[in-house]
Amino acid sequence: MVLVRGVLSGRAGTHHIINSMYTTQVTDGGFTVCKDPGIGSAADLIGNLPGASKAYMPRGKVAPENINLGRSVGANTPSQADMHYFNFTQGDILREFWLNVYYVDAAQVTSEATQIRAMGGVSWTVFPIAPGTDMVYTYECPIEANGRITSLLGHYHAHGKRFTAYIQRGAGAKEKVFEMYDYLDPQIFHYNSIVTNPMFSQTTAGATSGIFNVMAGDTIHWECHIQNDSNVGLTYTNFVETGEMCNLWGESVGPFINCVLP
Repeated sequence: MVLVRGVLSGRAGTHHIINSMYTTQVTDGGFTVCKDPGIGSAADLIGNLPGASKAYMPRGKVAPENINLGRSVGANTPSQADMHYFNFTQGDILREFWLNVYYVDAAQVTSEATQIRAMGGVSWTVFPIAPGTDMVYTYECPIEANGRITSLLGHYHAHGKRFTAYIQRGAGAKEKVFEMYDYLDPQIFHYNSIVTNPMFSQTTAGATSGIFNVMAGDTIHWECHIQNDSNVGLTYTNFVETGEMCNLWGESVGPFINCVLP
């Protein structure tokens, strides 16, 4: 069977849920220790299921150019849910989500999407962002095959003020394609023939619209403006107030875009 789309609903406080598939077998109905720390380093990682950047990710309309696009899900494939939550209450919260997947006949699918994983700031684990730092951190990842990007998602924490992504065509100038400002409202923008994304502004999230074609030799760039106005160093962790990340996620057709950078 081939997965074509998913719907994910989670409890209040959902920040991100990354769902991965593996070749390792587990006892039927059982659980085991998570295989991957979130950086795609597990040797038996074979792909991803739909995930979430907020508590509700609805099923969208499929654009004509994506009718034959899907993702393989083998029988009895074990999966891992990397669940990160914000708890702004004084008590405990329940971590729980529901994932509904939709299938089409495998004969309909002629190409598969792969997850974009572009992670920046990993070196903050060893060299934290010092208190008082106000800096824009920049990263880039090469595109080594022709194809298109179908979606992008920015990810940072409480000290992040702006997240921007660009595409550089060969040796040409950079073109802005994604931007957001609020870590509590992470944006995922889709690039296809039927979606019109919000235009860029100085205060609200926006993106380019239309089919986002890329070619071998292009480069995806992304940057985070981080202001550490706390009294502790910010490390690369999932802690909201004392940790930071500068990660770009999404999906592509054709190129495999995967960079883990300091």
